[in-house]
Amino acid sequence: MNRIALGLSAGLVTLTAASTTFAQDTNRYTLDYLIGPTDITAYFKPEGSSAKCGNVDDSETTPRHVIQYEWRVIARSLIHEGSVGYVYWVTMPNAGHRIFFASYILEGCKLKENRTDEKAFVGQQVFEQARKYYGDLLIKSVVP
Repeated sequence: MNRIALGLSAGLVTLTAASTTFAQDTNRYTLDYLIGPTDITAYFKPEGSSAKCGNVDDSETTPRHVIQYEWRVIARSLIHEGSVGYVYWVTMPNAGHRIFFASYILEGCKLKENRTDEKAFVGQQVFEQARKYYGDLLIKSVVP
């Protein structure tokens, strides 16, 4: 099993890659990376795509929303187990904590974000509930 692990914490980046191609459904994709002002985003582009992108539009992705809407990233983990995606834990001003899995595919020259397992936490014991769900989602994303 090929795995990629990416940890972002206080400016520290660790990236380990073993494979750059995978098959999803009947399509084949190549793993690529977009280096942004504050992060690195892994995404898939269709293998053999003839699109020549001078710039990739990532304006509708979580990494850009973090900057645009002043969200705070508590944790972000890159998971690679047959597919690549991130488990995010973000806080939004006056909106509590939100945990979700997001993956990215290049369509034309725009990144499309697909979110699953999204859950919001507000009220009492928010941090403890969010921490537990984040851990559960990490395990769910890695263990088949």
